[in-house]
Formats: sequence, structure tokens, C-alpha cells
Amino acid sequence: MRAAVVVAWRPKGITGWDGRDSEPGLSVPKGLSFDRSCAPYTGTHLASLLPRHWDVRLIHECVREVETDLDVDVVFLSTMDYCADHARRLARRLRESGALVVVGGLYPSVNPGYLEGAADAVVVGEAEPVVGRLVADLEAGRVEPVSRAAGVADLAELPAPRYDLVESDFLVPCTYEATRGCPFKCSFCILSGLPSPYRRRPTANVVRDLR
Repeated sequence: MRAAVVVAWRPKGITGWDGRDSEPGLSVPKGLSFDRSCAPYTGTHLASLLPRHWDVRLIHECVREVETDLDVDVVFLSTMDYCADHARRLARRLRESGALVVVGGLYPSVNPGYLEGAADAVVVGEAEPVVGRLVADLEAGRVEPVSRAAGVADLAELPAPRYDLVESDFLVPCTYEATRGCPFKCSFCILSGLPSPYRRRPTANVVRDLR
């Protein structure tokens, strides 16, 4: 299958953003309409969970536009809370182009209904417990509207990130997740509403992946 992993982005504080050519986008200074500092780990990790026989593209919206017609079978779109409104519009356009759209991330996990009508499927919770079933369903030509993770991932089982897919625009192309979750429960933080305990990745795996 042909797949695209898209990490949604918009400049924080710019409401109504719908790409750099949108009316709000044109009002943003060019230096603020990109974030070339570090490639988000999310995209390289999601790409690593997909079968190696798939043709996978990785697109970080913080460094380039997302084409309306990506000529792929499925798009995996990840979004956080601050750009959920833009991600919903983006998902709808990608779906209209003919691709299946699967959305996940922090915000869809706490409010999956927000993407109803914009995406074909929503992943609730961590991706690893459901990606195997999701891949099998996609290859069989079907998809469940909501896939809920029954538990959390074993960080010792995570594959190495797909750094080979990262755009050359980033100053730091290789970022990494050595821990997941948070040991604190701050009332103002979205992580407090997710069943994601604090975990550490085995040191040997970190060394393996970064070599």
C-alpha cells in the first residue's frame, strides 16, 4: 500500500490557519510560518510501525505544505490540541481527494467525536496496541471508525524510528523518545486525562536506535 504519515502543524496563536496560502497564513511573517528546528519524533515513529513493504512518505507540515492530492491509499494524520481545528479541515480535504484518512494523537484520543465526518477512522490512545489490527484491516479493504487501544505500549518492543524519511529542512533531523508519559498529574495538562503511565525505554534500545 501507499501511505503518507502527516504531522499537522500551525503557528501557535494564529487561529483560522489553513496553510501558508490561506488568508491567516499570508499575514504571518515567513520566519514564523515554518519551524525547522527539530523534526518531531511522532512522524518518524509512526512510519516505523508500518510494514516495510509499504511505500511510506513522511510529511511534516511545519516545514512544507501538505498537497491536496498525495496519490496514496491511506493517510495517517497526527494532531495535537492546539491545531485540531486545522487538522480537521485538512483531514476532510485529504479524504475528498480519495485517500482513506486515519487520525490519531493527543486531541483525537480525548475527543474522537471531533473528527466525525472528517476522517474515516480515529485511533484513541497509543498507536502501538492497535496498529497491527489496523494495518490488517486496511490491507483487507476495511477500516473501523474508531480503534481504541486496550492498553499501553511496551517501550522495549518499539522499532527504530524511520529517520531515513525525514525532510532535509530540519536543523536537527533526529529526535527521540526515551520516556513516555509523565510522573506528575497537573490538572491543566492534557496528559492527566490519558491512561499513559510514565515509562522508560531500555537504555540498550536507545543506544541501538541512535547509532
